[in-house]
Amino acid sequence: MQIANAFLSLGGDHGNTVPKTCITPAEALVLAAIHGEDAVRDITIVEGKAEDDGKPRANRAELERLNHLYGRAKDGENKSILKGLFPGTGAQVPKEFADIGLPDECYANLTAPQAKSIHDMKKAELIAYAQTNGHEIDPKATVAEIVDAIEAAGTEGEGDGIGAMG
Repeated sequence: MQIANAFLSLGGDHGNTVPKTCITPAEALVLAAIHGEDAVRDITIVEGKAEDDGKPRANRAELERLNHLYGRAKDGENKSILKGLFPGTGAQVPKEFADIGLPDECYANLTAPQAKSIHDMKKAELIAYAQTNGHEIDPKATVAEIVDAIEAAGTEGEGDGIGAMG
């Protein structure tokens, strides 16, 4: 699981920023959901991986860590942000920043990491991508239905991966 350093604009206010170190792609998604899509800025992917006791952090451990830090965060409809981003008992968190779909402008080098096409994403990645781009997706929808909904909304560019969008 990649880690990065970034600056967070609290409440989306670019005049009120704090540094965030060693954030994971999943944490960047959560912070963007709480503070606004462009609130996570100057993301710099750093060497190394998120670890627990010298071992790569497992999906479940990352979900537990995020729940400990952000478990009370609610969206505008008073629904859990974490459950919205990572629904279901088998929820998967993204392991690379290329998988989360934040705009290029959020990265310090002005170029997002090479990203996957929506056709190569797993269900959890598709749901997170759709929500990051403002689409309401039924977590019970099939992968094909989610891909169709994203394509119908016009957020998937011709042959572009999600990192090329904004």
